[in-house]
Amino acid sequence: MSPSVLFQARSPFLITQGRSLPPPKSGFLPTTTELVGEWHMAATSSAFWKDRKHSVSITYQSSTKSGPAGAALDDVASYYAIDSSTQHSTKGVSTPSTSCSGVYDWHGTGFLRLVSTRWEIVGYGSLEEMGAVVLVTLAQKTMFSPQSLSIYSKEKIEKPNEIVLIISDSLKSFGIAALSQEVEKLELMETQ
Repeated sequence: MSPSVLFQARSPFLITQGRSLPPPKSGFLPTTTELVGEWHMAATSSAFWKDRKHSVSITYQSSTKSGPAGAALDDVASYYAIDSSTQHSTKGVSTPSTSCSGVYDWHGTGFLRLVSTRWEIVGYGSLEEMGAVVLVTLAQKTMFSPQSLSIYSKEKIEKPNEIVLIISDSLKSFGIAALSQEVEKLELMETQ
């Protein structure tokens, strides 16, 4: 399904909250329907994902759960360890936050039920010249991992480095040091 907008980015609430920066725009955020489906990780600054993992994807499905700000999403992150043919996965539920549109509170399920974090959509839309629909997320620091930025696409893409450059320039244009630091740490993910 094609998004209703061309790619747009916004200043991240999770970094800018409490500062004198303008609040993020909400006009470009994807609908729950547009988020549903599989998203392939093209690049990330997350040490967890970069460390010996490949073919990372996140699949969102409509959930039976909801919160005060709307319907939740069930999500499954799937990946392979390097030198392994066994697929691993983590499961959780992402509930829209009441603090800002486009921000989600994630809680693990099963053995991860005590783990939680917040993540936010900081970019979304179609890069028509690249033939890709992309989603850019910022995950808040937790006791287990530092803050991280990730770039996903609806389809597996042939030239992820070009997409990463376009998105990186867009995010750096906000002039937010903490965001620019995450952009600098982005690494392309292996897909097999």
